[in-house]
Amino acid sequence: MPTTDPLRATWPARILIADDEPLARRLLRRILEPAGYEVSEADTGRGALEATRQSHPDLLILDISMPDIDGVEICRAVKNDPSMYLTPIIHVTGSTVREERLRALEAGSDEFVGKPFDIEELLIRVRSLLRTKRATDHLVSSEAVVIALAKTVEARDNYTERHLRRVADRAVEVARRLGMPEREVEAFEWAVCSTISAKSPCPIGCCSSRVPWIAESSPL
Repeated sequence: MPTTDPLRATWPARILIADDEPLARRLLRRILEPAGYEVSEADTGRGALEATRQSHPDLLILDISMPDIDGVEICRAVKNDPSMYLTPIIHVTGSTVREERLRALEAGSDEFVGKPFDIEELLIRVRSLLRTKRATDHLVSSEAVVIALAKTVEARDNYTERHLRRVADRAVEVARRLGMPEREVEAFEWAVCSTISAKSPCPIGCCSSRVPWIAESSPL
């Protein structure tokens, strides 16, 4: 069962820390690991960017000022990469210079944490960003499934349609067993049914009378 403690990880997310100061990296590790996160480190901007491209961590904590590639340019590179742009980024800075923060925000920074660290603030910000990322990942994954179904349906024959109906039944059952909220399950059912066939009877029992809130809000 997920913890309700706002200072504890809800899942063992992988966090990459990039800072050229060993003491700062060590301190962040000592804060994050006991909270339940898996931590890796990079001591240069170039190393951080390479590690991000290779291992795709769930969250980045970047020092803004690093000697080779600074945290803002790393952020810009990550946010412009289609395979990484949803990765949340927290910038760490001891500076109060407004222009520096504006430059980081323009590059796509999600949060700022000042030095010295406020431990509770850091852990709450980390947990909040990771919760949002996980929800977004689920939405992106569901969208990919529906698009794949749509492409298959375009060239379907009778056998393929029967197979898709069986897949739809299984997908909805898996969603329920994973604990997806019923309102989201209904939305997923509706999307799959609409994708499989606009003319055939609903294969998994989700008609507009069952989920009127979807029918009313849908442009289809």
